[in-house]
Amino acid sequence: MKTIRVSDETWANLLRLKADLRARSLDDVIKKLLNAYGLEKEEEKAEEGEIKEGEEVESPPRIRQYLCENCGYLFEVEGEADKCERCGSENLQILKEYF
Repeated sequence: MKTIRVSDETWANLLRLKADLRARSLDDVIKKLLNAYGLEKEEEKAEEGEIKEGEEVESPPRIRQYLCENCGYLFEVEGEADKCERCGSENLQILKEYF
């Protein structure tokens, strides 16, 4: 959880909101305000076939762009590369990574 500093005035306004909304905690204040403005968490609105909180999902493969330091060949591979596709050298540098 991230901690932020707020002014005394802001803190007083939050506590007043908490009382007005009859909330048990500031988290409840946030939830009630989000609900009031139709901004509920996406996990709560998940429909059938969508990903829900706690559900395991297979992520797409990672694509890396390599530069062979031996021959200068530039290539992309799903996952990891052990050697250059052109000369077979193991002196590779990762230039970019895509998810």
